[in-house]
Amino acid sequence: MGWLFFPIANPILPLEHANHPVIQKAAKAKDNPFHMNEFNNGIAVPSLQNTNHPAYNQRVFAVLENYNLTNPNATPEQAYLFLNQEIAKIRSKIELLPPGGKINDVIWK
Repeated sequence: MGWLFFPIANPILPLEHANHPVIQKAAKAKDNPFHMNEFNNGIAVPSLQNTNHPAYNQRVFAVLENYNLTNPNATPEQAYLFLNQEIAKIRSKIELLPPGGKINDVIWK
């Protein structure tokens, strides 16, 4: 039963969104380009919490889409800053999950 609590790396911004325009724009930031596999985009969670999370992925997608629509002229640096702010918000919510809580249930504003 111990395997249920073994920490597993999980990307905060799902890899399925790697080609999203906001993420691609942030990847072009001059001084510090964003990369999906960078340390900041990861979090260790117990395997019990790291289940299939389509609703979570959809919420991330909606946040990316909203930013893209409301900030069509954002610079790569602005997109990078936005992503890191969202990652911080999401990370704090994941860290507050109760034992047995699922990533799919994480909601942030």
